[in-house]
Amino acid sequence: MRSYSPFVVAKNSATNKYQGEIKMFKKTVLLSLFFTANCFAEVKVLPLFNGFFGYGNAFYKEQSGTPSINYNIDYVPALIFSDKLTLLPRLSSTYNGTMIPLEIEEEGNIYTQLWDNLIFTKAIHRINSDWTLRGELGVKKEMARETADETWGTGLYDYSTSHLEASLERRFAAAGQPITLTFGDRVFATTFPNYQSLAAGTTQYLQLAGKNVLDTGSNEIFIKAEWLLNQTFLRCQFGATQSNYSDQKIISAIDGHYLPDLRKDAYTNLSIGASQLLPSYNLPSNETGDKKFKAFLGINYESITKTSNQCLFDADKIFGEENYYSYRQNTISPSITLRFLPSNSDLSLSYDIVQKKYTNRLVQDVNGNYDTSGELIYQNSTVLNFKYAFPVAKSILASVSGGFRAAKSNMLYEKYFQYNFTAYNYMIGIAYEY
Repeated sequence: MRSYSPFVVAKNSATNKYQGEIKMFKKTVLLSLFFTANCFAEVKVLPLFNGFFGYGNAFYKEQSGTPSINYNIDYVPALIFSDKLTLLPRLSSTYNGTMIPLEIEEEGNIYTQLWDNLIFTKAIHRINSDWTLRGELGVKKEMARETADETWGTGLYDYSTSHLEASLERRFAAAGQPITLTFGDRVFATTFPNYQSLAAGTTQYLQLAGKNVLDTGSNEIFIKAEWLLNQTFLRCQFGATQSNYSDQKIISAIDGHYLPDLRKDAYTNLSIGASQLLPSYNLPSNETGDKKFKAFLGINYESITKTSNQCLFDADKIFGEENYYSYRQNTISPSITLRFLPSNSDLSLSYDIVQKKYTNRLVQDVNGNYDTSGELIYQNSTVLNFKYAFPVAKSILASVSGGFRAAKSNMLYEKYFQYNFTAYNYMIGIAYEY
């Protein structure tokens, strides 16, 4: 399964490449809850729209990319049927013309452009004042392009995923403050239509190796809690995911032959965060007292553990490793946002510290030779992002943003994937919200 590098192309947010989508999601949920608190005699349609267009560039290992555009279009025509039922269909398209590091199958990073499109619908049924039931069904297709002359849709790591999710939310008060608990189950399938392993390209190992070796069927069970305590917002989420590969056989770490068993991966994810709104402060040069700023402080911790039964056998070195894709990763992310009044402009800064350790993968030198002392691979990354956004008209925001990432690892063999690199980017853009 492929995952995104913590380095983020500056687009709508300084802290998350998809924060624009998350923002839209939160807004639709809040608005739907607001409207479901009232009784409607007929179906009401509330169109919600977010759009962003930006222009910028990215630099990877001191090499400049080609200046390019980024855009995001997100549309939700919310349908309010009654005070108990709301339907949220959604269409979204995101294009990153600036190149970003992308982690491939827990191997390392490649440098790509990304374009993804998704469609889904979410149903929200308010059972009573304490219980809310949600259901979601959706499809997403993501394409990755490594070179400018590569045709979209033919990339080796293009994938599609479809999902079905159900969750139940319980609201109550703790210490006189509102708290919500959500329990959910998410089933999803992922396919890579263009990917074939090297072994699958030979007649000798075609049947044994399989053809659709990255296709998976997965199930995630999660629980999350959110607690608003005066000016402090606390959140915690835990999830457990099982991914079954439909056509990837286990490789023997002893001699490299394929076993009849199929690959299975298991993930656990724990995330704990807090946000704090501080009182307003006068600006130092403010003589009239009308120019102030508010500060929003945030801190988040995330721990990911992955276990896999897949092994590796290096035919060139006659060397095998068990549980090759198993790892642990910890991330600490402090952030601060300053809102300046009365202009309502925002300055956001975030800093991510990421540590990833493989549980059974040996270090290799620049020639691919395996370490004989038993030293395992690690990768440490730091990510700094910033964004300044200011209103230029009603519902229109202009922004300047950028990011820097430095990744360092004891893994020196980088013939196919990168473990040690620096990357940074800048982006200027304009956003519209309706």
